[in-house]
Amino acid sequence: MNDCIKQLEATGDYRIIKRFTPVASYCKPGETTKRIGIFLDTETTGLDVDTDKIIELAMVPFEFDASGHIYRLLPEYNGLNDPCMPIPEIARQITGITDEMVKGQSIDVAAVKKLLSGAALVIAHNARFDRPFCEGLLDEFKDISWACSIADVSVARLLAEAGLQVIANPHAPNGMGTSIACGVAASPNAGGWVIALADMLNIPARVIQSVADGLTCGADIIAPVYRGQRGHPVGFALRHAPALRALHSDRGARDIIAAHRDTLELIDTQDSTVILDIDTPASLPVHPPGH
Repeated sequence: MNDCIKQLEATGDYRIIKRFTPVASYCKPGETTKRIGIFLDTETTGLDVDTDKIIELAMVPFEFDASGHIYRLLPEYNGLNDPCMPIPEIARQITGITDEMVKGQSIDVAAVKKLLSGAALVIAHNARFDRPFCEGLLDEFKDISWACSIADVSVARLLAEAGLQVIANPHAPNGMGTSIACGVAASPNAGGWVIALADMLNIPARVIQSVADGLTCGADIIAPVYRGQRGHPVGFALRHAPALRALHSDRGARDIIAAHRDTLELIDTQDSTVILDIDTPASLPVHPPGH
């Protein structure tokens, strides 16, 4: 089975996601006082809380204690909601929810209120987005504490816990080039560098690995290319260290690449995520990545 999955993903046209298998408890029950938290997610017709509507609400209650330990996942709620308006095409593409799926559906307000009545906290991955929609749905959402898994979780801490070295760039306001320079200066013993952008989502690990492997095999500068357009990440050999450390503007390393086009190696890929740069909601793809 694993070999079949690898073959499908190698084409660049498929991503295989393993079904989540719930566990009875994430920590051994103890004498500590347990509270109820709710992880919440919404799908909506758009981004404007004044004009757009919720089309799906999902709530997963869980037990936790004051130390942050998670215990049992409790019975969840998931409901579709008819917005009484056509779901825009981009919302259908992003959520997979169609007009036919929500026709005549409504959120079970009583069930939602019951879950909230026993909870101490609601967590959303982007609470700044989800919270206003939920508060417009029920006043009970206004009377409970909220947390955000984007704003309230330290990305630097999570990366460090994963074994990565995190370097703070004191000159970040001066442009992306200073971040590259900072990272290269902090790793003088590296044999080369694979430079990736944080706002380029879902680039497959195999693409990143192919760039790193290319450097190991002697490439000078190496990057993926999708339908004739160079993408990211970009690998630089050790000899480019002085030029990388000297970067100071917001142009990144593109001038270094332009100056060495004769040694640039390109790896052909069918995955469009290598060129997909997400700076604003309008940049989100209308079609799923890779198609």
